[in-house]
Amino acid sequence: MKGLSVRVGKFAPAFTSDFRMSNASIPCVERSYVANQFALDTNWGVEVNYTSPDKKNILYMQLMANDRASNSCNHNHRDDYGRGEGFKGEFGWEDECFVIFGGTHKFNVSESGYHAISAEYMHDFSTAYHGKNPGANNCGFDFKDAVSIGYEIKQGKLTFTSNLVAAFEQQDGNGTNNIGLQLQPVYAIHPHVDLVFRYTGMTGHDACKLGADRYICTQTSSASWVDSLHAFYFGANVYASAKHKDAAKIMFGAEYTTARKDGKDYYNGWEFTTALRCNF
Repeated sequence: MKGLSVRVGKFAPAFTSDFRMSNASIPCVERSYVANQFALDTNWGVEVNYTSPDKKNILYMQLMANDRASNSCNHNHRDDYGRGEGFKGEFGWEDECFVIFGGTHKFNVSESGYHAISAEYMHDFSTAYHGKNPGANNCGFDFKDAVSIGYEIKQGKLTFTSNLVAAFEQQDGNGTNNIGLQLQPVYAIHPHVDLVFRYTGMTGHDACKLGADRYICTQTSSASWVDSLHAFYFGANVYASAKHKDAAKIMFGAEYTTARKDGKDYYNGWEFTTALRCNF
């Protein structure tokens, strides 16, 4: 069937607008809290993908092992593969798997841009949600179910991306459901320079992953889970090539994050990051 493809191996799960973009293409130094909420990482699995002949419609299904999906492994996690003892620890099928169904539809396509709407549904088959003890490699995405809806507009020099995510039944049972929103305009002020702004907001009692940020919880005493957070990112990207922007770029970013827990201000602070990102 024309447009149908299958791949098997180790690749990134495609859930949320951020994670449907490659590492080389993201406009911010780090992915948003909404995307990193699930701590998805390159993982073992199988993907079935269909792309329509006009490239305006994409449908896909990913079935992936639960072993490498998250950096929030349980304390009994075994890494047989890392110790050179075979593939059992690498694949982690003893904790079953998770599945993602997704699709994107482009419309109003013209020489100057397009509109696109996307949707994804993710379900974790881990027995941890049914009152049973999780297996030794339980590293799912921390929620039983999650839904992501995205809308993207590209018109001339402006690209605007929005993403609404809802997650249900937190794995450890301590938190409630979670709702997150990401708004991200990118404007090209020069063929070699883009300005970037991103707003991220999340709410859910003890269900917002402040620990999704690799710096805050390693440099402060802040806990990984809070009740709500808001983050404002301001950045600029300088490209070596205007035609191939993802080939080499210097990224400058500043993000202010405020988080609340148990009705009190829990964390308020700035992060300043710079990155050189190359892709060949």
